Amino acid sequence: MMVKTMTPMIRYTIPESGGLQKTRVSLANSLGQEVDVLFDGFQQPGKYTVELDKNKFQSGWYILLLEVNGHRDTRTLALF
Repeated sequence: MMVKTMTPMIRYTIPESGGLQKTRVSLANSLGQEVDVLFDGFQQPGKYTVELDKNKFQSGWYILLLEVNGHRDTRTLALF
């Protein structure tokens, strides 16, 4: 019997550029449809970690979107 207990952690950095930054971290499916918002609010520059509840998602490929003050960065993410 195999038991998986590892919880996926999403780590990201808000760059130094002043005070509070409008931040949104979301997950989209392979079709680009948003399936979850992990964080949506304001954050100071620094390093952050968000825990991903993988039980909410089917196995497969996802797109992680990080938006800070209108600038968007994307990464692909595999959940199995």
